[in-house]
Amino acid sequence: MTRNRNIPFEERKLGMGSNKHYRNIIKIKEYIIDNGGQANTHEIFDHINSNGRHGITRGALSNVLGKGPFISDDNVKSANAMGTNKYYVKVWEIRE
Repeated sequence: MTRNRNIPFEERKLGMGSNKHYRNIIKIKEYIIDNGGQANTHEIFDHINSNGRHGITRGALSNVLGKGPFISDDNVKSANAMGTNKYYVKVWEIRE
């Protein structure tokens, strides 16, 4: 019996442990590829929650993006909210 941690995530079967966000990971990869190879956190969050029956919380999305070995955050983009407030979002890319 092998432990799940010894098997790379991409090679795990769907029934094995730690596959809670497997479908979300597939959707994230497809969205980033379809979006020209880059997407920020807000775009990914909106896409998953608007195109699926079950959404994802911001905390869970941050964990999936931050811990996923297939996605890298290369830069940070600033955006303006309504008014003068400025906030920063990470731009994610598929890691080769």
